[in-house]
Amino acid sequence: MKKVKKFDEETGEEIEEDEEELPEGEEPSFDNHVKDNDIFPGSIIALDGRDEDLISRVRELPEDQIFGTHYNIDDMRRRIKDYRTSNNSTTAEPAV
Repeated sequence: MKKVKKFDEETGEEIEEDEEELPEGEEPSFDNHVKDNDIFPGSIIALDGRDEDLISRVRELPEDQIFGTHYNIDDMRRRIKDYRTSNNSTTAEPAV
């Protein structure tokens, strides 16, 4: 079980409680979630590159640096596609 941060309404002090496990297939609810502004970023920097530029940079790496790694054309295209699917959704909020 995970620990969930909750705060006493009167004193504002933190109370730790065990989080209940959800039945299979049920999504968690964040209705009672308390946002911690001390760790919430005020801004972010999102870098974006064209797919072909990213692949081109990998092609330029020396062979001895990429030997035995996942830096090959097929793996790069697969990972870029997975990233774009997860982060560039037109129907839901991006993961970032």
